[in-house]
Amino acid sequence: MKIINLTLFAALMLTSLQPGYASVDFKQAFIIKAVMRLLDINKNQQIEIEEVESRWAQAFKMTDKNADKVLTLDEFNALFKARSAQIKLVDPESKLPSTEAAFKELDLNDNKSITRWEFNTHAINQFRQVDTDENDAISQEEMLAVKGRLPF
Repeated sequence: MKIINLTLFAALMLTSLQPGYASVDFKQAFIIKAVMRLLDINKNQQIEIEEVESRWAQAFKMTDKNADKVLTLDEFNALFKARSAQIKLVDPESKLPSTEAAFKELDLNDNKSITRWEFNTHAINQFRQVDTDENDAISQEEMLAVKGRLPF
């Protein structure tokens, strides 16, 4: 369970890199290295889209408490609170959206539930923003370069 929570934290950290883009500070470098270690399943020094999809599938399954293949606001709230607490530990000044705003961002068809497809679509969209060379893999350099430009 700890590995899944750490992995989920790392995957969601992709969406929380904060502004301040002129230089990379120690904390930012630490976060990026942690994300790389946890998401790089095949240990090739890149996060590939398949690795992100795999981790997000695990996160969705873990969050879907009643196994009905959709996330309600209540189910999402538990995930979002855990994510927010982890981010605040790393960056106490982090500006996070409300649970409702984050849920609405993922609920693409506005039907008050998030399917696995919507959940994964969000992850892939985040991935595409970081993968600036469009090779379906994210390097540490790409993660450093997008600091502060990832929406949630």
